[in-house]
Parts: sequence; C-alpha cells; structure tokens
Amino acid sequence: MNRQIQELTTRLRQLSVVEQKAADYEGKIGMATDEIERLNRVLRDRNNELSSTQASFREMEVDFQRISTEVVQLRKKYEIEFGQR
Repeated sequence: MNRQIQELTTRLRQLSVVEQKAADYEGKIGMATDEIERLNRVLRDRNNELSSTQASFREMEVDFQRISTEVVQLRKKYEIEFGQR
C-alpha cells in the first residue's frame, strides 16, 4: 500500500511537470501565432504597397511613351518648318 502511494505520488509529480510543459508550449504557440499574424499583416501591407508602386510605374511608362511620341512629332514638325540643320 505504501509503495502504491509512493508510485502514485511520483506519477503525480511527473504529470505536474508535463502539465507545466504543456502550458509553456501553449504560451509559446500563442506567441508564435501572434507573430505569424503580425508578419502576415506586414506582408499584406508590403504587397499592397508594391501593387501601388507597380501601378504608378505603369502610368509613368504610358506617360513616357506619350511624351516620347510628342518629342518625335515636334522634331518632325521642326524639321519641316525650319529645315534640317
């Protein structure tokens, strides 16, 4: 009987240690989950920023092409009106 009590007491201590470790792991998992969510938000923000930058770049390309075309047209007009130098 005494031996059974000692075994049960030892087992109870072991379970207490396991329970503490489980609580620690749960806390760490919670912190990791929070960090993953934070990083996902940062990633979404950066992706949105990149999309916006890409859209701006495409607009600048269109503007550049338009301006280049205008420059070519003005050069041709200049050559027609004033002759080639």
